[in-house]
Amino acid sequence: MGRMAEEESPPVHRVRLFVQGVIQGVGFRPFIYRLAVKYGLTGFVQNRSSLVIVEVEGDPDQISAFSEQLIWEAASPIRVDRISRERTPLKGDTAFVISMSHEEGQAVSMIPPDISTCPECLTELRASTSRYYNYPFTTCAQCGPRFSLVQQMPYDRISTSMASFPMCISCKKEYENVQNRRFHAQTTTCPACGPQVTLLNKLGETPSGDWLTNCHQALQEAQILAVKGAGGFHLICNAASQEAISSLRVRKGRPNKPLAIMAKDLACIQSNFFVSKVEAEAINSQAAPIVLLRPKPGRSQLLPLSSIAPGLNRIGVMLPYTPLHHLLFPENIDFLVVTSGNPSGMPTIYNDDDALHQLGSIADLLLLHNRAIVMGCDDSVGQELAGDFQLIRRSRGYVPECLTIPLPSTHQGDSVKNWPTLLAIGPDMKNTFCYIHQGKAYLSQHIGDLNTLENIKYQQDAQEHLQKLVDAAPELIVYDPHPDYLSTRMMEKTSQIPLMEVYHHHAHMTSCMAENHIQTAVIGCTLDGTGYGDDDTLWGFEILTGDYLSYRRVQHLKPFLLPGGEAAIRRPWMTGMSLLFEAAESEDQFMKWCEFCFPRHQSQFSLLLSQLHGNLPAPRISSAGRLLDGISAILNICHEGTYEGEAAIQFSEIMEKDDFTSQVGDISNRYRYTIEHDSWVIDEMIQGVMQDYVRQTPLMDIVRKVHHTLASMIVEGVHRAKNQTGITTVVLSGGVWNNRYLTHITKQHLTHEGYVVYTHHKVPTGDGGIALGQAVSGLWRWAHEHVSVGPK
Repeated sequence: MGRMAEEESPPVHRVRLFVQGVIQGVGFRPFIYRLAVKYGLTGFVQNRSSLVIVEVEGDPDQISAFSEQLIWEAASPIRVDRISRERTPLKGDTAFVISMSHEEGQAVSMIPPDISTCPECLTELRASTSRYYNYPFTTCAQCGPRFSLVQQMPYDRISTSMASFPMCISCKKEYENVQNRRFHAQTTTCPACGPQVTLLNKLGETPSGDWLTNCHQALQEAQILAVKGAGGFHLICNAASQEAISSLRVRKGRPNKPLAIMAKDLACIQSNFFVSKVEAEAINSQAAPIVLLRPKPGRSQLLPLSSIAPGLNRIGVMLPYTPLHHLLFPENIDFLVVTSGNPSGMPTIYNDDDALHQLGSIADLLLLHNRAIVMGCDDSVGQELAGDFQLIRRSRGYVPECLTIPLPSTHQGDSVKNWPTLLAIGPDMKNTFCYIHQGKAYLSQHIGDLNTLENIKYQQDAQEHLQKLVDAAPELIVYDPHPDYLSTRMMEKTSQIPLMEVYHHHAHMTSCMAENHIQTAVIGCTLDGTGYGDDDTLWGFEILTGDYLSYRRVQHLKPFLLPGGEAAIRRPWMTGMSLLFEAAESEDQFMKWCEFCFPRHQSQFSLLLSQLHGNLPAPRISSAGRLLDGISAILNICHEGTYEGEAAIQFSEIMEKDDFTSQVGDISNRYRYTIEHDSWVIDEMIQGVMQDYVRQTPLMDIVRKVHHTLASMIVEGVHRAKNQTGITTVVLSGGVWNNRYLTHITKQHLTHEGYVVYTHHKVPTGDGGIALGQAVSGLWRWAHEHVSVGPK
C-alpha cells in the first residue's frame, strides 16, 4: 500500500531559468517571488551581474504555468528580452526565497531608466495622514530614480547612492513585506531615514522657516530656484511671470533658445494646449518627456509664450516626474519654467559643489539634497510625427534601455559573447555615444556639444559610467573623421584601441536602418546642418544608396559658399547673402537684393563680398540646414541666431500655425530648380523667393512653396537612385527631418510612388542618433572586413 502511494505521487521537477532584459531595479524579483508562491513552487531568485537566475521546484505543470505567466504577467517597467532554461537536480527546498545578489560574469541585464512618480506614491505624498506626506523622495518598486543613482551591477542598494541611508524599522518592514509594493524596492526610504533637502540663499545661508513655503513664496515673487532633481539641476521660475523669465534668460545667457515648461497636471495641459492621443500618452508615460505642443488660441494672455519660445509656434511641455517637482507647485501657479541647470553651453550640473559655484549667480535660492546623483541625465524631448511619437533628444526616461539591432549574418552562428565590445564616439554637436556589447546597443544620454573641456569631461565620465554597467571595456572605437572635431583629434592622438572611421551622413543613414532593423541596401535621404564628406567638403543635402558597409553619393545640393565659415551658423544673413549672390543675374541685382533684405548689415557687406568674389577664403557647403537658415534670413524671419539651427527651426515653425497632419500636400505648387549632373541647382528657387517676397506674397505661402520645392527635389533624387539600383526602401535621417511639415509631405509622396519609407522614432533623427549608426556600421565592418580589435 505504501509502495503504491509512492508510485502515484505526482512527479517533482526542478528547473533553472536564465532571464535577461530590464529586470533589475524594477521589482522583478518580488514579482517572481509572488508568482512562485501563487503556483506553489519552491526555490529562489537571485540577481547576477549579467542576468537574473530563477530556480523553481515543484509540479511540472505548475512550473510550465509559472514560466508562461512570467512572460505574460510582467508589466512595465519590467521588460523580459530572453529566457533560457535547463533541468537541474532536486534540492528539496521548503520555500521560495529572494537570495542575495551575486557578482558573476559580464553585465547584460540592464537597469531601467529613471521612472516618473507612480499614482500610488503620489497619493501618499499628498495624504496628510501618510508617513510620506510632503516627502520629496518617496518611491517604490514601480517608480523613482534608477540610472542616475546606480554605480554598478547587480542593482542592489549597496551599489547605489542610497547605500548611505540605512532603512529604519518601518521602511524595513515594508521592504520585507511580500504584499507591499516596496517589497525589495532598493530606493525605499522615508523622512526618518532617508535623504533630506537643504535650502540656501545667495549667501550660502539657510533662510528661516519651512523650505517648501520659502520656495513657493520665491516663485510667486518672480525669483529663480536652482533645484537638484533626479538626474541633475534645474533652473525653475514662474512660467506666467515675464519678469522672472527675462531675468532667467539674462542670468543664464540664453536670449532666444526655447525654455520648457512643467505643468501641475495633465488637465492643465489639456486646457491650454492642443493634445492628441499620441502626445497625451507620451506626456503621461513613465518616461515623462518634454513634448512639443501647440497652445490654444488666447493662451498668450496667460503665459508669455513669445518669451518662453521666441519665434516658435510650439512649446515644450512636461509633467512633474519626481515627488520634489510635484511639491514645488504653489496653489496659484499651474506652470513653471523648468530648464537645465547650467550656464549656457556648459554640461548638465549634477553635483552640489558645481551647482554652488556655477548657479549661485543665476539662482536666488538653491534647493539641494544629500542623495548623490551618480550620473547626470538631462530631460528627453519629443514630438508627434505622422501618428507616432518621435524623440528629438533621447535621455532621461529612456537611457540606459538597450536597443536591439540587426546583426551581421556572417557571425550569426557565433555566440554574441565572443563579439567585440564597440564604442562609437558620436559627433561633436548634440553628442551621444553608443556601446555595442554582446549584440545589443546602449545609446547614451544627451551629452551636448563637445566644444569645451567641461563637456569633453562630462562625456568621458558618462562613458566610464556606462562601461561599468555593461562591465566591458571597448575593443574597437568608431568615430567621425571630421578633422575639426575635438573628439576626432583626441581619439587619433591618444587612443590605444583600434580606430575605425564612419562618415557623418553614412552614420545618419545606418542609424535609421538600425532602428528599423533593416538589413538590405536602402536609399538614404540625409538632410542636416553640416557633416564632413569623403571628398573633404561639407555635406548636408544628400541622396545616398548603400548599407552598413558602404555607400554611394547619388545626388546632392550644388555647394554654395558659406562666408564667415562657422560664424555663418550664428549669422544666417551671411548665408542668405551667399544664396542671393549665386542666384542674382547681375551684380546690380545682387546689391539691390542685399540692401532690401539686410539693410542693417550694410557695414559688413564689403568683407563678405571679398569672400564671395574669392579674394578671401570661404568654404563651400551642400547643406539643407544652412539653406533653410539663409532663406529664413532673406525672408526676415531670423537674421541672427543664438543657437545652432535657430533660423531653420523658426522657418519650419511657420507651418505649425495650422494643423497640416490631415492634409494631402500638392507639391506641384513649388519653385523651379534645375539639375546639373548629380547636383540640384537652386538659383531659380531663390529668384522666385525674392520675387514673391518683394511682391509681399503672404509669408506662409512662400514658406510652403519652399517646403514643396525641397520635397520635389528629394522625390526626384529618390527616383534617380531607384533607376540606378532598383532599391525601393527609403530612410529619412538628419536633423532637418525634425521639420514635421517637410517629413509629412515627403513621406506622403514617396509612399504614394510605391516606396517603403522609414523614419526615426526611438532614436533622434538629428546628430543625437549618429552614434548608433556609427556603432552598427562598425560592427558589420568588423564582421565582414576582419578588423583587428583589442589593445594595440
